[in-house]
Amino acid sequence: MTGIGDDSQRCLWFGRDVAVFAAGKANRCAWSGPDTAPDTDRAQVSLPLAAARNQVQVHAPSRAGAAPMTLTTTCIRHAAILIGLLCAVPGQAETVLRLGETATIMVAPDELAATLRAEATSASAPDAQNRVNTAMADALALARQTPGITVTTGGYHVWRNGPTPQDRTERWQASQSLTLTSLDGPVLLSLVGELQKKGLVTSGLGWRLSRQAQRSAYKEATRQALSALRGRAEEAAALLDLRFASFKEINLDNTAPTPSARVLAVPMATAAMSPAAPPPSVAADDVPVSAMAQADAILMPR
Repeated sequence: MTGIGDDSQRCLWFGRDVAVFAAGKANRCAWSGPDTAPDTDRAQVSLPLAAARNQVQVHAPSRAGAAPMTLTTTCIRHAAILIGLLCAVPGQAETVLRLGETATIMVAPDELAATLRAEATSASAPDAQNRVNTAMADALALARQTPGITVTTGGYHVWRNGPTPQDRTERWQASQSLTLTSLDGPVLLSLVGELQKKGLVTSGLGWRLSRQAQRSAYKEATRQALSALRGRAEEAAALLDLRFASFKEINLDNTAPTPSARVLAVPMATAAMSPAAPPPSVAADDVPVSAMAQADAILMPR
């Protein structure tokens, strides 16, 4: 089918062998090129763009004086659809293969994290809090003077320990945590040793991945998962005597990797250190980082 026309009308040409069958609101209409125009290969359909009553005319030039056939534009639309269907080429059958792959890499941790607490017990709540406040202020001043250290304070808690049958004395206890992180392990360990000497209690100490190291490791794990996914798709296609065409849909897990660390817990009873005690030490161990990929692979005949 071809079309010509100007701003006022558009003409559609239908070849000899095309038949149109369509249903209008009021009647059914049928037209075929050879029946209405036996002396020509084509019949002309005039379709005014602003036609009243939504009608068009089919002019068959071989019949002198014959009135033009009038068809609704619905007929013409159905004719275009029919011609498109006649010209369509059936596609090749495809096979959809659903796959999933997980890749895990081991990464050396690059950041050391320590958690300490300033604690005090007293017969009154104000005295316990004052002692914790003083210890925390000294610890913050020392930590902020140390280069390469990130300092954050944690929760502040005060609670009452009531009298017991063995001890009728009422006591108040206060506590506040302090978190220190650094990419320089020896510097942080030395600082932790100094804070232990000042009476702070170490509740956690261990190596972990920094945020940047986590992103880089997760990116590499994702690359390996996708590479393995493609390899499995190509291997499955070969076993089925097909060929791998493409991935139709790919899903990656969007869960951020959880920071992992090898933590050394220090019991409260042995947390206090003598002035001559050495700083603590922590051995680093590789941290696993995983990424998962799922996809629908399209396999086609060879």
